[in-house]
Amino acid sequence: MKQNKIPVAAIRVGPVVKKDVTRCSVMLEKRESKRYAVMLCFDVRVEKDAAEMAEKLGIKIFSANIIYHLFDQFTAYMKKLEDDERAAAARSGEAVWPVELEILPEFIINKHNPIILGCRVKDGALKIGTPITVLVPRQNEPTKFDPLELGRVVSIEDNHRSLESAEKGREVAVKIERIGDAQAYAYGRHFDYKCPLVSTITRDSLDCLKKTFKAQLEADKEAAFAARRKKIAQLAEAYKNDPVKITLLNKAAKDLAMLEK
Repeated sequence: MKQNKIPVAAIRVGPVVKKDVTRCSVMLEKRESKRYAVMLCFDVRVEKDAAEMAEKLGIKIFSANIIYHLFDQFTAYMKKLEDDERAAAARSGEAVWPVELEILPEFIINKHNPIILGCRVKDGALKIGTPITVLVPRQNEPTKFDPLELGRVVSIEDNHRSLESAEKGREVAVKIERIGDAQAYAYGRHFDYKCPLVSTITRDSLDCLKKTFKAQLEADKEAAFAARRKKIAQLAEAYKNDPVKITLLNKAAKDLAMLEK
């Protein structure tokens, strides 16, 4: 169990009885530990009344005569839970991915709620459930913006094909529905194609993103650093005879190394 990083609360020898299920049910009391309300039963009998009690309470029982099969069942179960949590967090808007959209003026499908626009993903990743804010430049201060919360992305389509997400560079039709009784905004009246659309990010949504998609964020971070290292190396080769630029590139490389720590 330790080698497979499976946390264990208790161990007992013999058939599984209702008392064992009652002990395991303690894990259901806290949200963080609910996923571990699981019983791994190796080469033992599970009494019928214990199995019925576990099913009623929502406790998962895995049983196998080969220990490795037990580990495989538990690992698959935990992976499914994590996948479901990530999907739910993304769809509900609890975890919000950074994204910037550019409106395509030739593809304005519906100007009012639900707003349906053709958009190009300028940066980041667009996902179902993403809350969207439009940044409207102020008339007398064009470098400053007023954020207007349009609603939540409920569908993404490419050539009438539904998508769960759209990556940078992709052009898609985006349907945005107003959230609850929030103020309604309309394309052409409150904003136009010159206004960027961005995901509405809060501290809570950012914390949820870091917690729920930690592995993916780490992989994306490493890919971004690798791309920057490659770019610096290419520039260093191109300007190898220019001592001023080489000095600047060396500094950039050191700064990047500091960020990676």
